[in-house]
Amino acid sequence: AYANLDMAVFEEEVLSMANQKPLAYFRFLDDIFIIWPHSLEHFNQFFDLLNNHRQSIKFQYTISESSVDFLDVTVYKGQKYMHEQILDTKVFFKPSDTHELLHKSSFHPKHTFAGIIKSQIMRFWRISSDTHNFDLACSTLFKALREKRNYSHRFLRTIKRNAVDLLIA
Repeated sequence: AYANLDMAVFEEEVLSMANQKPLAYFRFLDDIFIIWPHSLEHFNQFFDLLNNHRQSIKFQYTISESSVDFLDVTVYKGQKYMHEQILDTKVFFKPSDTHELLHKSSFHPKHTFAGIIKSQIMRFWRISSDTHNFDLACSTLFKALREKRNYSHRFLRTIKRNAVDLLIA
């Protein structure tokens, strides 16, 4: 909690000193998402300001004209952007994500297994801006659960159908 408060003060100080400011600035713990509407030169000046404001705090960045991963979301310029300037989103799985959820043979109440899968499906639904990306995220998780955690295809399909029915109701 203290680190978050300290970072909030740090950000207020830096943003008040910056000549050019981000269009959007979001931070969760140590991950920051910025939409920068100015030149690359101005971004480099802003980034230098961030890195030189306090010697104990250093930043790294990734710049992309088309997509960026932030937490468990990929924000990208898809078809909607080409026509309506609306960014799309899909689930981002870090390379280190092993999908090691509760093994089906563990001694937990039966409803726990369904609840874990349902919560992941609901998260995928909320993150994905279209059904294609939602289905891809579910397929990625379900494949790992079948192969590594002993879940049946039928069980996963039933949980997905029930969860989606609740979400679209």
